[in-house]
Amino acid sequence: MGAISHCCQPTVVVIEMNMEDCPKYQGCSAPICPLDPNWQKAKHLKHERVCFYLCEAQKDGAEAIFRGRGLGELYRLMVEATPDIFIRWGTIKKALAKAKKTGSGMNKKLHISPTLAVWRITKRYALPYIKIGRYVRYRKFDLIAFLKFRTVAD
Repeated sequence: MGAISHCCQPTVVVIEMNMEDCPKYQGCSAPICPLDPNWQKAKHLKHERVCFYLCEAQKDGAEAIFRGRGLGELYRLMVEATPDIFIRWGTIKKALAKAKKTGSGMNKKLHISPTLAVWRITKRYALPYIKIGRYVRYRKFDLIAFLKFRTVAD
């Protein structure tokens, strides 16, 4: 009998992030960071800050926004840590529930509609965009053409 080939076996790649990999690492003052290997041992007081990306991960459409900025792995880690954080810190749980009701701070800073980000990631519409590093920009001309094509006159 011949040897069994394992060439078609799927390869699972696990990417681990460190605190230094976080885009807000230099200016962050949140005492609980899910990227910190010892975050479960940290303390959080009532009025202390909550991780920006942990808050953003709770919002509708967050996965598409994170992925659109090249932060899919960061999103995954935030989502994985959330249940344990809910159990350990009621004050953070309340802050995350409040954050879920607000718009995305990631979109506000980049001036991107969450709808456009979702459409781009899911390829729902072929709306042209320009990628500059991690930033996505839309030309006014392309947006106007897109809207004109979809305008319905009753």
